Amino acid sequence: MSEKRKGKIGRFRELSRKWQDEKNAEYDKDFALWIQSFTPKYTVSSYEYITFRMFEHTGLRPKDIVECYRAGGQRRNDLIDKLRAYIKRTIQEGKEVTAEKAWVTVVSLLVHRNCLATQSQFEIKQPKPEFLPPQYIPTQEEYETMQRYAGSARNRFLLAYYRWGGGRLGSADDPEPARLSCILDLDLDALVKKQIKFSHATSCALLIYGTVRGKEIRRYAETYVGFIAPEAIKLLTEYLEERLRAGEILTPESYLFIPDRDDNNSPYKNMSPKPFVSSRSLGRQIAAISKAAGYTVEENGSTVAKYTAHSLRRLFYNSLQGLEDVDRECLHGHIKGVKARYHGSVDEIRKVVELMRGKYEFGMRGYLSDKSPEDVRKLIVIESARQQGLPEEQITAIQRAVGMSCTVEELRRMIGKKLNERGLSKVTAADGGHRPYEARLIGEAQLIEHAAMGWEIVRELENGQILVRKPS
Repeated sequence: MSEKRKGKIGRFRELSRKWQDEKNAEYDKDFALWIQSFTPKYTVSSYEYITFRMFEHTGLRPKDIVECYRAGGQRRNDLIDKLRAYIKRTIQEGKEVTAEKAWVTVVSLLVHRNCLATQSQFEIKQPKPEFLPPQYIPTQEEYETMQRYAGSARNRFLLAYYRWGGGRLGSADDPEPARLSCILDLDLDALVKKQIKFSHATSCALLIYGTVRGKEIRRYAETYVGFIAPEAIKLLTEYLEERLRAGEILTPESYLFIPDRDDNNSPYKNMSPKPFVSSRSLGRQIAAISKAAGYTVEENGSTVAKYTAHSLRRLFYNSLQGLEDVDRECLHGHIKGVKARYHGSVDEIRKVVELMRGKYEFGMRGYLSDKSPEDVRKLIVIESARQQGLPEEQITAIQRAVGMSCTVEELRRMIGKKLNERGLSKVTAADGGHRPYEARLIGEAQLIEHAAMGWEIVRELENGQILVRKPS
């Protein structure tokens, strides 16, 4: 970390401390009561940093903002003019996200201090980025390549944790570090005997943004249950067994993510060591793995990681098929879905686990097959040919000709050649008579490749087949 950045963070922390200390001459009651009302650490640190940055550029303290806004008249107008000028200048500097955060911070402060009833009453329109940055989502194959570059058992599980639905980005240490007790399907009695066992083989439930005290689950407003697939369970087992071999005594209170040898590459390695790894540090590890695997993009003249923890979460979200939107949002940890499923008809976490487990396993059923990804892709190619009208005897002849050891591309090329010879075209349908799209009937085993390529489920038929489509 540069000396300049260390100094800036140091000033920010010192100022925050002074503003919250009633005995200090610089005590800011509005700031203290507002910031102390939040529990999640990243919410607090984000609001603090943006407030500090705004103070550096405008000289406005939180109590100044509240006082001037309450005063109304010319004082409020002058405040609005100064804030509007700051937001505009920040946007002109190319920092659109910072400008939007500044707006959100001011509105949050004013709402909390009862100066505004709703954010829509604020005189300044919320700034929005004119151009949205590209969102990169890896394919399943790219995810598997990243696994080969993970470098450690912890990082292999880390990739799987986010890819298979383990939680939102800050869940590793917010509101407090994740512990083994948050792995709800981990057999804690076996853990005492230095054995790693799980009560379910098809999925593993994780408590996200919550804590466990004894056998009691304590939840916050945003607490929800996430799940991981068998692959992630296997990688978690390997990670925990490695820690046992290293002599660690695992208990329900043990941290889920602990420092790893790869953390020596962190620019923060000289800071005070912690017994757990922060979400930000884990995010940097995923970015480093993306770079090591060769997945990079050019951004403002620099080479940066193409895939992040958020990219893996998007891959998980796109993998969920055949579910209502509210269930997908809930499994992804979006607050709209969480409120619908956790604050409605079901309000006990233990019951929620079984309610959402069924939805998770249904939505991810194409990925819970015993077949290897390569075999599944071959089945997809064959099923596609079958749906396009290629006779069964010709499919069998092609399979004999290429053999079981053939690659997916070799099989696809042979079948494509035979389809062209017969003059068969792809099955198509019309979306309301306006937008044509490619459609196919497939079985459950064929969902993996189709989901990874962006295909959507239209409906499931009584015979068990699934109609999927891909917009052209």
